[in-house]
Amino acid sequence: MTSGYSIPVGPHRPPFVTVQTRTGDAAVGVSTVAGMGEMVTFPSNGARCDGYLSAGGGPGVVVIQEWWGLVPHIIDVTDRFGDAGFTALAPDLYRGRTASEPDGAGTLMMALNLQQAAKDMSGAVDLLLERTGNERVGVVGYCMGGGLALVLATHRPDAVKAVAPYYGVIPWESSQPDWSRLDAKVVGEYAGADKGLGLLIANAQGTFDAAGIYAGMIVITVVALLAEWLLTLLENRLLRWRPPVQTSGDNYA
Repeated sequence: MTSGYSIPVGPHRPPFVTVQTRTGDAAVGVSTVAGMGEMVTFPSNGARCDGYLSAGGGPGVVVIQEWWGLVPHIIDVTDRFGDAGFTALAPDLYRGRTASEPDGAGTLMMALNLQQAAKDMSGAVDLLLERTGNERVGVVGYCMGGGLALVLATHRPDAVKAVAPYYGVIPWESSQPDWSRLDAKVVGEYAGADKGLGLLIANAQGTFDAAGIYAGMIVITVVALLAEWLLTLLENRLLRWRPPVQTSGDNYA
């Protein structure tokens, strides 16, 4: 994290929030979910966007949804940032639509209007700058949101100075970031493999190196497997050790 990203601590607010949701082209519905923040509406370059805000009083963090949409899990993640003292905002990039199974989520992701999503995320940055009075924000995203976090960092290098993509994926060929515009520190977390996500890691590392960008890639699965192997090795060695058997004659030596 860059300077200005200390972790303040603050109290929290109402226990529930009302969220508008819809699936596909179904009518908009209203549901109440556990949450400590509130739904807000902010400008989005000539349009309007809704988002979930959890205001802990500190620096701003944009929380970008997975391909499921602005679901209760993302609200909970946003609240955790707010509880840690950050001012966290999750923009609703699907405009109220959500999915509960992979086929539906994939459909929503591929139908996402990327130009509008970029405007919505930029509007979220502007709201956080206004709310916090800080000239810098951080961005965190998950799955689809991890890729969009990197996209946002290249669209708003003036304000985005820290990015944390969790297994970030950018499946849209027409929206690959212009890495030369990236001016943020990046810490990416991915599973280790030579295919799938592992291949994305290798590609991302090569891209960042070519652009001269500092990126820390934490390969958590490889570390976990290595730790498990070491613990198993140590356990086997300990199980092979036995104290010497003491005979009755040893007591009278």
